[in-house]
Amino acid sequence: MLQGNSNNQGYANAQFNLGLMYNNGQGVPQNYKKAYIYYSLASAQGREKAKHNISIIEPKMTPSQIAEAQKKAAELWEKIGKDQSGKS
Repeated sequence: MLQGNSNNQGYANAQFNLGLMYNNGQGVPQNYKKAYIYYSLASAQGREKAKHNISIIEPKMTPSQIAEAQKKAAELWEKIGKDQSGKS
């Protein structure tokens, strides 16, 4: 798992920045679901601001959108973990 590994801080920063871009529609179409996904990944790696940003966008999303975003974030987190451990 990536949490706590300082070598992966670059991933958390990149994921947080992607969340910001999708949240604000900067260079990409605004998409709260994608923002939620990337914020969730960054949050799982210790980015406290990502947790805060999730709490701001959640009221703008439907329960279905939140559930879909949580599912996708979990799938990506699992894939990242496998990739980092050398598994396919």
